[in-house]
Amino acid sequence: MTATTPFFGEVYLRTTRPYLSAVQTERECAYLRQALNALPVGGPVLDLGCGHGRHLGPLGKQTSRRLIGIDGDQLSLQEARPQGAVARGDFFALPFRDEHFAGVFAWYSALFTFDDSAQLPLFREIARVLKPSGRLLFQHVPLLHAQQRGPALHVDTFADGCRVSDQVHYDSVRMRDIGVRSLAEPSGRVLKATYEIRYYAEAELEELLTRAGMRVLFVQGGSDKGALSQQSVELIVGAERE
Repeated sequence: MTATTPFFGEVYLRTTRPYLSAVQTERECAYLRQALNALPVGGPVLDLGCGHGRHLGPLGKQTSRRLIGIDGDQLSLQEARPQGAVARGDFFALPFRDEHFAGVFAWYSALFTFDDSAQLPLFREIARVLKPSGRLLFQHVPLLHAQQRGPALHVDTFADGCRVSDQVHYDSVRMRDIGVRSLAEPSGRVLKATYEIRYYAEAELEELLTRAGMRVLFVQGGSDKGALSQQSVELIVGAERE
């Protein structure tokens, strides 16, 4: 029996977590730790789209900043709660007062799975909860890399016998990946979900952030802090609320 479900929930959690190695988590947390320690203002930090708390737990032990995670998926938050303070909430109506956070970070394209019309309101909502000179740090995939990838089908079987299938193609008109992912259990239960990820040119991102009341501080091609290049497969942007 096949059940169609929202992408960010059981399907995403169970099909993504097996590929997130301890080495990768350690590398990302080292980058984030340096960024958080360099924030120019005091105050807590928000992990926006914290998922099951992969960054929240280690960073809570590595920085003096108070960290709060927020996500919309209850299943992921059940796993995240032992890692630190978390809340379930809407990205477009964050349950925090104005100018509350010294920093906000969002990893793995968490900010780019919405309609185009929602992108500016999302950035404005983030700016609302940031203190003046507070910073937003997010990770995504460069537009050029997305454009160069062809249609792909990924199939794998996990140790528990579950089989994942992910089929994705890039829509050059809408500048989006369009994907379908399924998880088949040995029992015969199948979960299926569709997803879209929007990609932006660097100039487009800067314009959106400026309109939201933030200015871009840097654009990097990865956690090694190297410059964004045609070979980059990662995009990290740092912006500051004005």
